Amino acid sequence: MTEALGGTTRQELVDVIRTVRTRWRTKLLLRGAVVVVGGGLLALALASWGLQALKFSTASVIGFRIAVFTIFAALVAWWFARPFRRRVTDLQVALYVEEHEPSLQAAILSAVDAGAMTGTSSPDVPPTVRARIKYLPKTIARTSPVVLNAWTSVRRDSQVSGGPITAT
Repeated sequence: MTEALGGTTRQELVDVIRTVRTRWRTKLLLRGAVVVVGGGLLALALASWGLQALKFSTASVIGFRIAVFTIFAALVAWWFARPFRRRVTDLQVALYVEEHEPSLQAAILSAVDAGAMTGTSSPDVPPTVRARIKYLPKTIARTSPVVLNAWTSVRRDSQVSGGPITAT
């Protein structure tokens, strides 16, 4: 692909995809942190209520302690370990960017597909795709701070998980 697209253009595209992938993982990490903290606090609140109702008997203290640790471990496994075990391909990152920034008009998908084609069988990249790829890193760098902002989804998730906590 470096012959067809130019070494610097290909490297810029790879850097942009790497940056978007890092932001995506940060978004997943923040979302997981909100859910784990909210779920942990909810489990503690329910355990506190249950201990109060059962008058702090020895069996209930041990049972609720095990339940809270199990719930916390399950939340960490589900919201931290599971999303980070999955490997995200360049095409998936391109689809993610296209989904969040429609003004790119499939430019990044074309670039990723052109990279896949030139890496295997087709030595020629159409001139229109080459022209779009040339300006793609600058376009994504200009739009990605606004579009791929992880805080909007984190705020939404914290409001969803914060509701039951404030109700108790």
